[in-house]
Amino acid sequence: MGACQFNYIKILFNIIGFTFNTFLLTLSKLTFLYLLYLHEHESKETWIAAMTVVLAVPEVIALVKLLWCTSFLLYGKLSDWPSLSSFVSGIVCSIMESTSLIFFLMRIGPKLHPIILIPLLSSVLCLKIVSLYFKKGMRIFDHDNIDSNTKSLKNLLCAAIGLISVILIVAKSFVTGFSQILTISESLILSTSLLALSFTWCPGIATFTIRSRDGLVDGRKNASIIYTILKLVVLFVLAVVITYLNRQDSFEESFYSLLQGFLNLKSATTIRDGLLIHLIAGLLSHAFAYLSARTCLTRSGIYLPTIFVTPLTVLLICFDNYYGVFHIVKLSALSGFTLASWFCLGIAVLLWLLPFLMLGMNHTPAPNSILKSSESNFLSFTYNNIFLEHHLHLNYNPEGIHTRHDKTSEMLTGVPKVSKIFICTTMYREAEFEMERLLKSLQRLSLSKKLSHVYMESHVILDNGCKGNDLGEFALQLLSLLQNELNIARTEVYANRMPYGLQLQWILNGGIPFFLHLKDTQKVKPKKRWSQVLYMNYIMSFRVKKAYNWIEKKLKLCEMESKPFNARYYVDERKFYGVDSLDNQTKIPTIRCDYASSMLSQYSDCTAYTSGDETSYWSDDSELSKSQYSTSSVYLHPNGLGVPKMNGKLSASNHSAVNSAYVYGLEDSGISWAPSTISDMVRNDVNIHINPKIEKPINTISGNLINDTKLNMDSPFLPSSEEFDSRTYILATDADMKFDDDAVLDLLNTCNGDLRLGAACGRTHPIGERNRPIVWFQMFEYAKDFWMIKSAQNIIGSVMCCPGCFSLYRVAAVYQLLSEYAKESLESSDVFIKDTGEDRWMCTLMMMRGWKLKYCTFAFNTTYCPSTVEEFLKQRRRWMLSDMANTFLVMRHLPRLVRHNACFTAMYIIYLVQLFLIVIISPGSTIIMITAGLDMVFGITFVVPSILVCLLLLVYMCICMFAPSKIQTYVTIFLIFIFGTAISCVFIGGAVYIIKDIIRDIESDSLEFQEHYLLILLTSSVFYAAILHPHETWIIFLGIFYMFMFPAMHILLPVYSISNIVDQSWGTRDGNKASAPKLVCFPKIRKRRKKKMKKKKDKISASLNSSSHNFNLFDKHEDEVEYKFWKFLRDFVIGTTVRTGAPKLEMAEKLRRLRVKCIFAFLICNSIWMIILGFLFTNVTTERSKFNLFASVSGSLYGVSFVIQMIGMTVHRTQDTIERFIRKSNRQSKRPEWIITKDEKPEAAKNKSKK
Repeated sequence: MGACQFNYIKILFNIIGFTFNTFLLTLSKLTFLYLLYLHEHESKETWIAAMTVVLAVPEVIALVKLLWCTSFLLYGKLSDWPSLSSFVSGIVCSIMESTSLIFFLMRIGPKLHPIILIPLLSSVLCLKIVSLYFKKGMRIFDHDNIDSNTKSLKNLLCAAIGLISVILIVAKSFVTGFSQILTISESLILSTSLLALSFTWCPGIATFTIRSRDGLVDGRKNASIIYTILKLVVLFVLAVVITYLNRQDSFEESFYSLLQGFLNLKSATTIRDGLLIHLIAGLLSHAFAYLSARTCLTRSGIYLPTIFVTPLTVLLICFDNYYGVFHIVKLSALSGFTLASWFCLGIAVLLWLLPFLMLGMNHTPAPNSILKSSESNFLSFTYNNIFLEHHLHLNYNPEGIHTRHDKTSEMLTGVPKVSKIFICTTMYREAEFEMERLLKSLQRLSLSKKLSHVYMESHVILDNGCKGNDLGEFALQLLSLLQNELNIARTEVYANRMPYGLQLQWILNGGIPFFLHLKDTQKVKPKKRWSQVLYMNYIMSFRVKKAYNWIEKKLKLCEMESKPFNARYYVDERKFYGVDSLDNQTKIPTIRCDYASSMLSQYSDCTAYTSGDETSYWSDDSELSKSQYSTSSVYLHPNGLGVPKMNGKLSASNHSAVNSAYVYGLEDSGISWAPSTISDMVRNDVNIHINPKIEKPINTISGNLINDTKLNMDSPFLPSSEEFDSRTYILATDADMKFDDDAVLDLLNTCNGDLRLGAACGRTHPIGERNRPIVWFQMFEYAKDFWMIKSAQNIIGSVMCCPGCFSLYRVAAVYQLLSEYAKESLESSDVFIKDTGEDRWMCTLMMMRGWKLKYCTFAFNTTYCPSTVEEFLKQRRRWMLSDMANTFLVMRHLPRLVRHNACFTAMYIIYLVQLFLIVIISPGSTIIMITAGLDMVFGITFVVPSILVCLLLLVYMCICMFAPSKIQTYVTIFLIFIFGTAISCVFIGGAVYIIKDIIRDIESDSLEFQEHYLLILLTSSVFYAAILHPHETWIIFLGIFYMFMFPAMHILLPVYSISNIVDQSWGTRDGNKASAPKLVCFPKIRKRRKKKMKKKKDKISASLNSSSHNFNLFDKHEDEVEYKFWKFLRDFVIGTTVRTGAPKLEMAEKLRRLRVKCIFAFLICNSIWMIILGFLFTNVTTERSKFNLFASVSGSLYGVSFVIQMIGMTVHRTQDTIERFIRKSNRQSKRPEWIITKDEKPEAAKNKSKK
């Protein structure tokens, strides 16, 4: 989008914003006058009830919003409250506000002429003018110079003019009282109520009522809940008092009379319609004002509409009085105005003009950053339907509310401003086409211009990738794809033999470093969690620090050369190997190969070079001393001169250089790289590079690695948490993922904009290797869950799980949980929590430490899902058991989560508890749903099918416990068909009945809400979700497969999972076989005779010594420590002999005992639930009553979560779309972006403030 197009779009949005909000404000004013007009045409009780609703609805909305997003027990106590004096002042102001509003509205509003009333409302701004200019004047007056004194006098003069507004309010009160427009008591109410509202809404007073002892306003949510409840109570009590004053009855009769007035609103269509329009217009205008502030369009969205609304409303009133076009607001003509009325009108006009003339465009300046939250832009969480635009002005604070949790992106400079992403992929036995998708995705990221400012590295960890020196079949498959699909030359590889296996390194086309870690399962533990522990430790211990150093030097270089920063490596840069080439003067492409010295002496025209003073330093008593050859690293250059390198200096071992003929032969010829190639080369003294052990103790070198900062006690290589900035991430992916730069950028923007986030996940689309109904079911299931569940969790609290298939984890969050995440599995539940539900467990650990998780709608990615029923069952067995285990873990630690995580609000806890109960009793509920549906639709007796289904499930449970896997699969497929057919018949029959019932009621003119209409709402929610996602709406047609599979997912799958609880296998890809590599070559080594080599020994040595200054040597210290790190990690964390947990046989026995407990709990809970439902169902007789009971049970089960999901999905979808557009449009204006920081414990905040 060009700058010109952007300007046109911005102008268009300004015009739309001005028009829309002006219309809403004007509509709100007109409907307000219409409700006042009905004072004489409706019963007093109904009118008072309507006016009470006008004042109470904004408070109710604010209360719901506060309860929705407030945690009351954060950090183990009622978190953050104002000081005692502020709290008492807030209570007094709340009572004053409610009293003033209700008396002004019900006693003054109907008596004043609308043309006088509308401009008079602006008088509540008068005290803001006085306080604002008086404060400015006194602040400038402190400076001792003539200019400051002049400005101070001007501000004090403006404050005096503001005091004139106060005098005008009092004068108006006298005029209305003496001219008998109002009674004396009413005229006193007029001035008192307006001044009281101006006082309580004054920004200084409003801020004081929510300020804590430290001067911040972090406790305003808790205080606002109390103030809002108090205002609602006072409003209702005063409404009863007003009713009592009108009726002159007892308070008890007035109370019941007011309640009857509320009930009358349902039938009084005239006042009801006007009331609804007024409330909706006010709510939309309030929301649009918030949006205008968030998008920095306050002049067109707030300032101009509030100026034009008053004269426009007055003009419409006059126009309608003279011409009677609208016939909505029927008011008396202006001809009845007396001199006193004209005088009052003049005062009202002055009171309207003075605030806008004195404040000018600074009345509503744009915020200092985009995407600033409403909590930061506005003092209170409520609004007012009567003083809509005036309350908005008083509540708006463009400078931001001072909390300790917010800052802008402008505050980030240098390295912290550069985002760092380490893309980490765990592989197991993926097929060739799956690996190819991942590699092409990485290539797209490497070549992306959108991410050129983001530092990225890619790490792939392949389980069972090697065995000793033999490459595994899937490692060969991956290397073949690298060469054939990404055109990675075979001579560009840098290979190391590590304590965990093998490590290969490249730079992808485009400049992203690529690391391939091949795990040897004889040395380190297999499975995904241990692969994650491996790369997390490696990244935090080494790669992050190297990335920071490289970025810092690159930033300085770009600044010196006046070039834009680009976070990609050049072709000749080898920084990720440990060489910093930014300061290099010589730019010579190199090829690195590793040989044993004996190999060099036998087959190359090279000679040995030994540095005797370092030989002892590289000795190793345990391993290397057992071998008679030592390992060296040699760089090969096209000019024929080579320099052996070992950690920054010439190696202690024998080294040699290689001539040009040998180099070109190495480049041009090759042999097939079979699994035996490396082993053969080792037997011929050719070896993958290995960094030998070091005799020095580990702790003697750790301090230098991290610049002597505080160490992590769990690992001597991990730096302290302060070493990681908030923009360093791990992008966890599966090996079959396909994604692009836009998806990564969306995740990155989401996490950068909210530092409370520990992780963010994208929208995953499943695809199948073959198109089958089981694949179509998963496509709909994924869509429904992302549309409704994750969207709702985003708004009400936190996403429960960011799956490891495509999620961005903040390194600072991962750091806090790494030690616990790397613990062994000791109990039977650990198998499902830690080993098969590692992603969910990691997210649970993050939430326990106060982090929030989020779902990003537009971060699209695709993955392969099971395309056979057998594979699907095994995958879902693993998922269901891990979900249940982690859900129990969350419920067990719910008090801790509530104390430590602000996301666990009251609403979120209710939502989680209901979902937990649904999961437990869903099998019994689904059985009753089917059998009761068959009873209602086809007249089949309810009891007999229920008993038969229960017996069938018991038989199925025994089959799953004792029969082979194949038989389990065949039986499951058969039962899926049976239950799917039954639920389809019930669904179709129920839909036909409901449609006929609606038609029958319409024909008889007796259409009323029935309980079974809830079924329509529950079903239509999915259609509504699809409409909110127009690019995915077509998926709704796959819902038929979801309906067919519904009983299988809620009845058969729980039984299958519990029965197979002993099975600890992964379940997917276990039988995959690798494709034969098409063309993977390893450099062919041409043999040389020893005789030739001996003749050239002296010559080559001289050449080596003379040319050594042309090459950049490795930093010796870093390579030493890295090898020691891997040794430490293997020996103490990921090795096969450490942290092994319970023995396999013992764990199997524990799982058998757990299965017995789970089966009994499963049967007891669902049996009791089915008996309760069966009792209720058998006690109703009529067909409609059965449907109503059926719908009531469904509504009680899913009702709360349904409402929460609908609200959450709507808000999230709207908010996410707006934020995405704002970020795109901000690329031209480059306004700073508002960043929300993570909540801190009070103790931590105090410590930081002391420092």
